Amino acid sequence: MRWPQLGLADLTIALRRSMAHLQGQREIRFTTMEVAMTLLQRIQNRLRKRAAYSRTKSALRNMPLEVAIDLDLYKPDADKIAARAVYGH
Repeated sequence: MRWPQLGLADLTIALRRSMAHLQGQREIRFTTMEVAMTLLQRIQNRLRKRAAYSRTKSALRNMPLEVAIDLDLYKPDADKIAARAVYGH
């Protein structure tokens, strides 16, 4: 995936506009540090979810066949099952 080359000022403006829209206000002022922290929190959250997805998928793929049959799981669907468990879709 290719990420657009946006500067911190662009991200600040976009975040201000979206927050103002959500809260029904004309302008919200954020410091550069607040924007950076919000961005870092989102990245950390995504990394945690990705790690949970990988662990879940690995556990499903490596479970014994008898257990998978008892749980009525089709092991080749481990990717889909893990995504639904972690990401909710």
